[in-house]
Amino acid sequence: MTENTINNKRGPDGHFLPGNKPPRSPGRPPGANGVNARAAHLANERLEDFLGKAANVIDRALDEGDPHVATWVIDRLRPQKNADFVRIEIPSDLNTPQEAVEAAREAVLAAGRGDISMSEARSYLALLERLVGMQGYLELEQLRETVEEMKASRDRPALQVPEISRLLWGQGKVDREAG
Repeated sequence: MTENTINNKRGPDGHFLPGNKPPRSPGRPPGANGVNARAAHLANERLEDFLGKAANVIDRALDEGDPHVATWVIDRLRPQKNADFVRIEIPSDLNTPQEAVEAAREAVLAAGRGDISMSEARSYLALLERLVGMQGYLELEQLRETVEEMKASRDRPALQVPEISRLLWGQGKVDREAG
């Protein structure tokens, strides 16, 4: 009966008839001899070659006395410090956003000169970013208070402008010779 059912699903050329699907096959079982395994093996070989070349370049640069490479190697090998002390000359007390931007610029330049490490510069810039954010909150609070005062003054009677006032000059309402 199963042969009869299979034959009913196939045409004379052996292909499945419309509306009949072939049985599902799980395909080739995954294994270590697959394409992905071969690609991973080749990638590991290439990575080992690249690491060997990089080590040779670093070794050559250290032999030549390149201070940037030496600093980079020390930064990678030295364990992270819990407290970084960064000394950067800042000409002001960071009261305005422009002063904070100037301080950030000094930190970037110090890192570029090699006076401080990149991780120290990043920490310093993050600290500056937090400071500027807090200053923004303070300014926002001051603006909110000003708006509240303006709303409260709206309920008061209007100011009486004296007859001779700087506000009215040039509008033809005040005789300049009399005032």
